[in-house]
This record gives sequence, structure tokens and C-alpha cells, in this order.
Amino acid sequence: MYYVIHETVINSIKSSVATEVLISLDWRPDELIINIKDDGQSRIIAKPGLGSHNVKSRLKRIGAEMEEFNPPSGYRLKITLYKDELEQSIF
Repeated sequence: MYYVIHETVINSIKSSVATEVLISLDWRPDELIINIKDDGQSRIIAKPGLGSHNVKSRLKRIGAEMEEFNPPSGYRLKITLYKDELEQSIF
């Protein structure tokens, strides 16, 4: 998860010229939700770069799901890791 968050923050700074990146965690009984949101320029989700590919690949390996949101300004990534997958990736 460290590398996923790191890659997303670096992409926000380098690619979208964000001045603010917010990371929030929501720990629920059966899942962990991580939201990463920036205030930079919108990203075109249809043509992901290498960084986006790395993020998707890492999340797939640990059984996490990701959703990208591309509002008129900024970018948001929602990562969901379910309890069963989380326990398997830790142990």
C-alpha cells in the first residue's frame, strides 16, 4: 500500500501540478477504504501511464479494488481492501 500511495502522490505532484493532496482512511468492520484526492488539473483516465499501470498491478496482487474519479478539476482515487484479502496479505 505504501508504494501505491507514494506513486499516486508523485503522479499528483508531477502530472497534475497539484498543490494539495489529501489522503483519508476509513476503517470499517469488513473493509479498509483509502481515498486520495488532489486539487490539480484533471487527468485523462482513458490513457493511463506507467505509474497508473503500476498502481493497478500492485492493487490487483493484494486483492484490492480501485475506482478513479475525474471531476472537472482535480483527481480522486478510491482503494478498497476487504478484510479477507487484508488478512491474507498480512499473514
